[in-house]
Amino acid sequence: QIKGCLYILLGNDSIFIPTKHSWTLLEKLWPSLTRTMHATKISTQKLLDRIMEKIGKQFDSPAIIEDTNDISIKTAIELWKPLETNELVSRDQMREERNQANIQSYNNLMETLNSLFYNHLLTWRQQEMAMAFIWLLLQNRVPIPPPCIRTFVDFLVHDNIELRKIAEKGIAAFCRIQKPPRIYLEKTLDEILQRPVNVDQCHPGDRDDNLWIT
Repeated sequence: QIKGCLYILLGNDSIFIPTKHSWTLLEKLWPSLTRTMHATKISTQKLLDRIMEKIGKQFDSPAIIEDTNDISIKTAIELWKPLETNELVSRDQMREERNQANIQSYNNLMETLNSLFYNHLLTWRQQEMAMAFIWLLLQNRVPIPPPCIRTFVDFLVHDNIELRKIAEKGIAAFCRIQKPPRIYLEKTLDEILQRPVNVDQCHPGDRDDNLWIT
């Protein structure tokens, strides 16, 4: 039975259920995959490995917060037909409800995967699966639960080298997510030098006689 279920999950080139863009589905499926007791048969273990490999290659994190800018909304109305005010309000309410449901499912999924390390006796393969799933789910639109960060820090020191590697990737991802965006400001030479620039003297900046250099 378990092999049959795994073959269904493995699917084919046209459909692969474990990477379907549905947070409700992922919330139930990924923890169940992690809790699957690894059978003694090598064929069953290879199926699980193939599923994990396929998830790593094909998974593209679905949007948690769906937002549409005003330009897109205006263009859609022009292509379709003018919408009434109550329809616009209903659309905003539906989108907000969907976003809240996605956030709730995402947080539940992260917390469930993280709790497996402390509430279940996982084998090292199951621990690898849970760590890999959490690492794939990291994104900057929703705050990462602190217990997940704590788990990655704890696994930096571990007997299993594969778990240490995933923990290192996770910590690096945390650093990239927390990195603030670069802000570029254009300033004049007067603002940079904090004094007026005398045009009769040599001063820093672009010069017409040096344009050939660039």
